[in-house]
Amino acid sequence: MEFCSLDADCILRIPLQGVDSNDELVWHFEKNGRFSVRSAYQVACEMREEGTCSQIGRSWEFIWRSKAPPKVVLFAWRCAWNALPTTVNLQHRGITINEGCGGCLAEKEDVLHVLFYCSFARLVWAISGLPRSALNCSSPYTEAWLRGVSGELDRTDWDFFLSIC
Repeated sequence: MEFCSLDADCILRIPLQGVDSNDELVWHFEKNGRFSVRSAYQVACEMREEGTCSQIGRSWEFIWRSKAPPKVVLFAWRCAWNALPTTVNLQHRGITINEGCGGCLAEKEDVLHVLFYCSFARLVWAISGLPRSALNCSSPYTEAWLRGVSGELDRTDWDFFLSIC
């Protein structure tokens, strides 16, 4: 694996422990030493501002501001990045698999289909109690749909929406 010079310098500056000491997992970006998705996002944003090799792209605050459990927020972020093992994504990676949705078998299974278009997803959204107008999907891109929904819902409903996803 190769690292850009800025990342390599950061790695080389990591102090090594003595052989007689016990290892300890510590996230040094937090005072309490504990990792959180929010902290990792803040570090990534700071690195972007400093001009390191990492490219973050657009603002993901609409996802990271959620008070939903970290695993829910991370799942939403992976959805927005189209980083779920859907049948379409698996085929793009060279895995031979039927593209049909495992739930309804009706369409190609991509992230947007799983979250919105699948008949099972539609049933869940119908009984969710969330406003139908906020759930309209007019974009072929998952990120754009999530971004649009986040703008339509208040914080509590947004957290509930992410939990349903």
